[in-house]
Amino acid sequence: MPGFEDDVVATRAAGTFGDHAAPESVCLVATCHDPLGGFAAGVGAAGPALAEVFGAVAVNATAETHPATIAALRALAVPLLLDEHAAGTIGIGTARKNALDRGLQSDCG
Repeated sequence: MPGFEDDVVATRAAGTFGDHAAPESVCLVATCHDPLGGFAAGVGAAGPALAEVFGAVAVNATAETHPATIAALRALAVPLLLDEHAAGTIGIGTARKNALDRGLQSDCG
């Protein structure tokens, strides 16, 4: 499509992207339990794309999550709101609610 990329740049510069909010108004919220560090490389690889789409990342990770994964999260080019809890000390619903609460504390939206 000729001109499509120019339109994308222009609408992002104006603070909108089509009918969607500008990226800085959206916070990605997640839970994480990765004791083996298997997510670290994927988090690092996804970092640039995450920065284009999200204004912040809120994660509730287990204390057992591998340090490499925590480091990859901390290296993201967006603000990180990180909470930790020991695995098995809270249910998944509570972990998700805690992550959402952290996301709502971000500067997004």
